Amino acid sequence: MNIIIYALLALGATTIGSLSGMGGGVIMKPAMDFLGHYPSASIGLLSSITVFFMSSVSLAKDYRAQRAAGRVPVSILRLLILSAGSIAGGITGQFIYNKVCAAVNNNNAVIFIQNICLLILMVVVFVYMLFADKIKKHRFSSAPAYILSGFFLGFISSFLGIGGGPINVALFIYVFSFEIKTAAFASLTTIFFAQIAKLASVLFTTGLAPYDLSMAPYMIICGIAGGFLGTYLKLHASTKAVNILFNIVEAFIIVLCVANIVRSL
Repeated sequence: MNIIIYALLALGATTIGSLSGMGGGVIMKPAMDFLGHYPSASIGLLSSITVFFMSSVSLAKDYRAQRAAGRVPVSILRLLILSAGSIAGGITGQFIYNKVCAAVNNNNAVIFIQNICLLILMVVVFVYMLFADKIKKHRFSSAPAYILSGFFLGFISSFLGIGGGPINVALFIYVFSFEIKTAAFASLTTIFFAQIAKLASVLFTTGLAPYDLSMAPYMIICGIAGGFLGTYLKLHASTKAVNILFNIVEAFIIVLCVANIVRSL
């Protein structure tokens, strides 16, 4: 039964994540916290592995489709700079996460901290996206702006184990004035490299032995399928539809975070 639950969760989360640029982890992590079958560390790693495979497929298909149509949403150079910041942030986020786990030495406390942080970020993003048309946006184009943005988002992605999609999308819209589909593409790029950094950090520090990854094969398969399905839907969905889906999923995540915070007390 658990296999079916987690396979469907991975498929649904990565399809929505690929379509909207959320990445899927921001849905899977709080949902898996709520289900309560695994410790926080294993949940974060399962989420990261699934999102890594989803974002690999989604980015490759999305980029090929954009090239075939004669348009690339963000320049390769800017993506590389953004990715470099994301890798550094991902390594730092995993390092801080390990320190927090060692300091509190309590799974419920870690879940509480992560969900409080995620709740605050999601409320800010939700409010911003509702009033985005009325808030002045910026058009920063300097390398430091891309590096700092990538670092911050990579850190959040790794520390919270979420991919960071909604936060990524909102930040890219505000800082770089991207429209939502361009922000979604840049978000998936950031998520992809942040997960590489997180997974590499785990492999070279604790290794995989301390984690329960029994569900990983099923979630990876469904994550890849979600990447294909989400990318297909994104190429045929309107910007308005993506915006509506984005806000609905944000509200759902906020409710999940509140439920997880209450349960962990």
